[in-house]
Amino acid sequence: MKTIGQRIGVWLALGLVVLTGYRPAAEASEIPPEFDYVGSYRLVKRVKVRSGKPFRIAIPALKYRVYTDGIALRFYGEDESNGFTSFEVYRTDGIARLRDESLLENVPGVQARSTVGQVLRQVTLTADALTLTKFPALCDAVEITYAKRIPEERKAPMNAGVQP
Repeated sequence: MKTIGQRIGVWLALGLVVLTGYRPAAEASEIPPEFDYVGSYRLVKRVKVRSGKPFRIAIPALKYRVYTDGIALRFYGEDESNGFTSFEVYRTDGIARLRDESLLENVPGVQARSTVGQVLRQVTLTADALTLTKFPALCDAVEITYAKRIPEERKAPMNAGVQP
C-alpha cells in the first residue's frame, strides 16, 4: 500500500505537468490554450466481455495524447489531424483498484464519461494507466481497452525556474 507521501508525490507530479503547461512542441498549436497536457498513453489490450466470458480483441499499438482543462478530457490520436475524442470529467477524488486479490486501494486519478450515439463510454485515468470501457445500448457485450502511460523525457519550460 502506498504511503501518504507517495500519494502526495504522484499528485505533485501531475500538478507540475499542469502548472508548467508542458505540451509536446509539435502539437502545441492545435490544442486550445486552456487545455494542459496530461501525458501520452499507448493501447496495450482490448477485451470484449459477453455473458461473463472475456474475449481478447487484436488492436494496433495506438498512442493517444491526453489533455484536460479540469472539466473535460481530450484524447488526440497519433495522426497530425486536429480530431479528438472528448469526455466529461465527473470524479476527481481517486480511483479504487485491487492491489492484490483482497486489498482495495485508492489511487489518484479521474473518471470521465461521454455518450456517442447510444454507446456510453467511461474513462478511468491515473498517472500510469488509462482504461476505457464502452457500454453499447442494444448489446450484451462490454468492451474494455487498456493503455499504459508512455514515459517521457522532457525539459522544464524556460520560465519555470526549474533545471531539468
